[in-house]
Amino acid sequence: MNIRLPEQFIYTYRGPNNCAYVQNGILYIEGSLHYEDLMYNLAYKLHGYNTCYYCGKSLFQNNRTLDHIYPRSWGGVSLPDNLCPACKNCNNRKTDMTLYQFKRYLDLHSSEEKQQFYLDCVKKNKKIIEKQDFILPSDWVTLYDASTLINLIPFKYLDPTKLKKLENYYNYYKHFPHPIVVSSNGWLFKGKHILYHARKINNPIIPAIVLENVIVIKNTS
Repeated sequence: MNIRLPEQFIYTYRGPNNCAYVQNGILYIEGSLHYEDLMYNLAYKLHGYNTCYYCGKSLFQNNRTLDHIYPRSWGGVSLPDNLCPACKNCNNRKTDMTLYQFKRYLDLHSSEEKQQFYLDCVKKNKKIIEKQDFILPSDWVTLYDASTLINLIPFKYLDPTKLKKLENYYNYYKHFPHPIVVSSNGWLFKGKHILYHARKINNPIIPAIVLENVIVIKNTS
């Protein structure tokens, strides 16, 4: 997918050798950057800092958050297309509902109606996850041959708790909790534990979000 990018963007971290910038509609990444922080900065550059996406109220440092429009619970990952500024109140109320579900939730009046609607949404979303991989736009995700990544990445410092949780999830649902995220030139941003499990089960074909307009020039991490 081509992620949304601002026309002008420069982001640096601990010196000019670790930077990201937009040029001719392409996001170039040099050096070592924290993926989540970079995506958050892109989202704020696109949407601004001042207004809640859901209720329209003003945002300040003490009530400003970024919400995942497609929740992490159902496969959502941090992308400018999936992040929006939100006040803490809206973010807390939305929890793991989708955008469509949350809009319907806001139209309800009584707290009893809202609570029951939320429970119904969670139940419905879990059923969808049992039948398919994620609750994400179909054009975001593709099947990706991660053989090269699996062979190149040194699987050091993996979190045993995350690995066990991932294994249990995969054994129950028969798929991974979220797609991996890679650049157009094959740099892994998210999904190291998933790659490790893919190697373990000898299946390198993995759902992935390939950022077609993102290029990693070098990385020193």
